[in-house]
Amino acid sequence: MSVETLPAGASATERRRRIVDAALHLFSETDYGAVQMDDVARTAVVAKPTLYRYFPTKEALFLEVIEQLLAELEADVASVAAQDCPAPDSLRGAIRRVFLALSRCTAVIHAFDGADGQLGEKGRTAVRRRVRSIRTVVERILSRGVEAGQFRAIEVDLTATAILGACRMSAALAPAGRRSAALETLLDFTCRGVLAAASAEPCLASPKDLTEDRNR
Repeated sequence: MSVETLPAGASATERRRRIVDAALHLFSETDYGAVQMDDVARTAVVAKPTLYRYFPTKEALFLEVIEQLLAELEADVASVAAQDCPAPDSLRGAIRRVFLALSRCTAVIHAFDGADGQLGEKGRTAVRRRVRSIRTVVERILSRGVEAGQFRAIEVDLTATAILGACRMSAALAPAGRRSAALETLLDFTCRGVLAAASAEPCLASPKDLTEDRNR
């Protein structure tokens, strides 16, 4: 990661953003426990006292990173759900966005179910809150599909939980060079599982999905 030195008169906002960006980079490469505050300060090119002035603990810093990522993901998935399109298309779009978001950050993958023992209770609570919100959006998509006869009769809450779990595991276990194939498999497997019999056609990743994945 290339980091430019901040000018002497950099604002508090700029310094905070620099620290969060550096932390996101490090958490993208390894899990929560492996990231040290020394590494963050070095990557952000800030003095340790500066780092601790903004974030007194590693958990506080991770919460900032994960809140930012999951808030963006929640908004992204909600935007997909609000589009005027068939429920299968909305579901496909939501799955794609969750998978790609989790693929960006190793630490978030491990924290996504809110059970990471290395996080404090405050961290686990924050993660669970965001994940519940994302799951609720997926449930709305599934309910809309069931009501429209596009999805078969399913338990939408359990199905939404299973879909997010599949996204997490696929993102965690897919080798970097095979993420496009993992996304395609996930989409096909999931969509075939919920589609009504009359609509049971493959729901594969589009060329746009695969191109964007290769560029990440």
